[in-house]
Amino acid sequence: GNKIHGGIISSFASTGIDDNANATAITIDANEKVGIGTTSPSGKIQIKEGPTEANICTSYKGHYFASQSDANTDGFEIYQQHGSNTNRNSFVVNDNRTGSKSSAFLVRNDGKVGIGTASPADLLEITGGGIRLTRPQGITWNGTNEKIYTSDGTDGTAGSIICKTGGTVRMHINASSGSVGIGTTTPNSYEAEASQLVVGTTSGNNGMTIASGTQNVGSIYFADGTSGNKKYRGYITYTHSGAEKMQFGTAADTRMTINSSGQVGIGIVPTTFLHAEKWLDSKYVAEFKNLGSTNPHGLSLKFNHGSLVDGHNTKYINCVDASATRMIVYGDGDIQNHDNSYGGTSDEKLKQDITDSSSQWDDVKALSKIVRKFRFKTDVEDDPNASFRLGLVAQEVETISPALVKDNPDTEEVEVPSVDDDGNPVVDEEGNPVMETIHQETGTITKSVKYSIAYMKAFKALGEALERIEVLEQEVEKLKG
Repeated sequence: GNKIHGGIISSFASTGIDDNANATAITIDANEKVGIGTTSPSGKIQIKEGPTEANICTSYKGHYFASQSDANTDGFEIYQQHGSNTNRNSFVVNDNRTGSKSSAFLVRNDGKVGIGTASPADLLEITGGGIRLTRPQGITWNGTNEKIYTSDGTDGTAGSIICKTGGTVRMHINASSGSVGIGTTTPNSYEAEASQLVVGTTSGNNGMTIASGTQNVGSIYFADGTSGNKKYRGYITYTHSGAEKMQFGTAADTRMTINSSGQVGIGIVPTTFLHAEKWLDSKYVAEFKNLGSTNPHGLSLKFNHGSLVDGHNTKYINCVDASATRMIVYGDGDIQNHDNSYGGTSDEKLKQDITDSSSQWDDVKALSKIVRKFRFKTDVEDDPNASFRLGLVAQEVETISPALVKDNPDTEEVEVPSVDDDGNPVVDEEGNPVMETIHQETGTITKSVKYSIAYMKAFKALGEALERIEVLEQEVEKLKG
């Protein structure tokens, strides 16, 4: 071979150029292939050092660079794709290990980038792996207004995933608890048993919408398993088709239904505004308990129009069993009882200081003289031809037997600001006080007569009259004799 130690050569053909250690450093073979570190180059330019080699050439793939180890355990290739297929003029980086060649990175002529795939379907497609970012880095677009990133602790728990749009945090996934907040950066601040998903904050209006088709159902299910009715032990559903309704279920069964008219059914599809039905032995269907300690009230039944007078069939209470109507409280206050039996608790075990009552003769005699015929003003306002009633006037009774008269404070309904259990004012979304209706005394009274006690006085007086009659009968018998 030729040895060149310096100078300029305009042209030559050689199979090798020695370095100053008399070893072949560069080889140019008859096919114009150049080898550096090798005397038998396989590519247009091949560089080899130890077990690693690199090739630079122009081939069917285009301009080409490849690096390969002798054991084929490491290697890659970089080239510009030639040809007429969809990857023509693409920039390609491949994993070049023998037996496992695969596309590592590709920039296609249409601008699409593939990592792990040679055929990206979008501007960026990653196959066989993911993207790893070191916090607080993330993905940002539109300046800094739109961003998905991990928090460094300045806007949430360090390591939490945050999504921003318009420069505002929209979603937060807490790094420690996994709680998801939509519209809040502190979802794990709420009750732990229900903080896996928190929507909104304590400021302003917040909500969630479940949209369904007009012939379909929207649902929220509560599950404790993935088989049978474990998938829906509890549920809330809204049926949009036909007769729309909302239903609430427990123990995998519907317990309450609210239909499109606002009728509520407990244990049954409702046919009245509030309809409850359940097979219960030795139990009540409903119980109302007022725990108040200051002037508490029980159940109030109201009609929205004027007085209801005799002859109306309107009823406040209607008690019916399978065989008969047992009791009715009519709209005008009349009470009708199937057995005509009205009583009071009278067991001896409940009483003490039992003695004979005093004479009621004078009281009953005086009361009999003030039995009046009258009409209630409200009855006449509703019907000028309202019927007359028979009874007593409380103020007159009071002059004879004060214990028969009761003073009842008059009340009126008034709206007052509502407070919570801690005594704090309750306000609506706009900060306005929430009002509630209470019954408040007006300072006047309405008197009533204890007729049931008056009847007992009459019962006693009747006994006294019978005794007097018996004495008179005995005297008459003596006179006859």
